[in-house]
Amino acid sequence: MTVWRRVAAPMWLMVGLLLATSGCSLKVRIEKIELTPEQLQPTDEATQETHAMTSDKSQILIVRTFNTPVERVFQAWTDPQVWGKWMWNPYDRNLEVEVDLRIGGRFRIYTDAPPDMGKPGERWGMVGFYTEIVTNKRLAYTLHWDAPVGYNEGGSWVLDEVVQVDFTRQGEKTEVRYLHLGVPDEKSAGMQEKAIQHTFDTLDQMLTDRL
Repeated sequence: MTVWRRVAAPMWLMVGLLLATSGCSLKVRIEKIELTPEQLQPTDEATQETHAMTSDKSQILIVRTFNTPVERVFQAWTDPQVWGKWMWNPYDRNLEVEVDLRIGGRFRIYTDAPPDMGKPGERWGMVGFYTEIVTNKRLAYTLHWDAPVGYNEGGSWVLDEVVQVDFTRQGEKTEVRYLHLGVPDEKSAGMQEKAIQHTFDTLDQMLTDRL
């Protein structure tokens, strides 16, 4: 493997820039170096860092099989009349759902806050935009909570989360692989996983009732 490396002294680089207006030129030496196969191998530190990134305990991974064809499961994730009912269950009151199913298109799902948890007239929601859409195979989107989920309260600033859902046909059944990244800590991820499992139970029941 050939690598090109630029070699220049920072001190006279600055001087050259200052003299550029006077017609002086700055020479930069280009040096060709060869790397052996051993030098291209990752170091132990790099290997450990990669392992740490792939074993992040704050991520949520759920694999679930639904006894329904993949077309109907995918539709349940993209039809605004269906998605909000199971995604916000059991807090689906006065639902307002919008889905712009295209790359860069946005979605929003809002519901009344539970009387025993929110303020009178308060609305809770989740919003995001789609980053990948493969019909009946994959959905990927960002997720921003416009609702109290613990780690975004008290003035805390958090990044938007990322969700990827893969749908795999298994005859008349569908395997769903749900990957959720960006929850800031392991405890919050555990709580969210329980909530998501509950919504999946609701989705499973809805799909079964419509058979």
